[in-house]
Amino acid sequence: MRITRLYWAFFGASLLVVGGIELAVGILGVSRAVGPVSIGGTYVLWRGIILATAGGLYTHAVLADVPSIRERAIVVLASGMLWITAGTQLFTAVLEAIPGGAETWIAPPGAIFGALAPPYAPALIAVLLTLPAIRHVDGIAVIDRLREVVAS
Repeated sequence: MRITRLYWAFFGASLLVVGGIELAVGILGVSRAVGPVSIGGTYVLWRGIILATAGGLYTHAVLADVPSIRERAIVVLASGMLWITAGTQLFTAVLEAIPGGAETWIAPPGAIFGALAPPYAPALIAVLLTLPAIRHVDGIAVIDRLREVVAS
């Protein structure tokens, strides 16, 4: 259990920093791309607020003295915020690949794959790191279920 708490604490602190950077970039009105990560765009302020809030929720879930079920709920809530943000960014990228016009409603596969190529927004990279939160959705970890099956 300590490793998962450490994981979520480190992840939450990282999201707080990245959310703060996105907020600063949004306030300054600049765009930056470093390696596979790109910070900028129309809704960078909102993404920064969402990332910082999710990071705060992860950190709160780990550092606050809350019961285990509530801690899991907070982790799932923060992950849901990131999943929605990343989903809208993917959806936006696919829709921007469609050339537009009255007769064109479908983009060629090359344009869609080109739109999904790097650089990525931080929420898209962070969503991969939230996949361990899926084990908290039903309230009982898979390893706990296996222990119950083996014990009986």
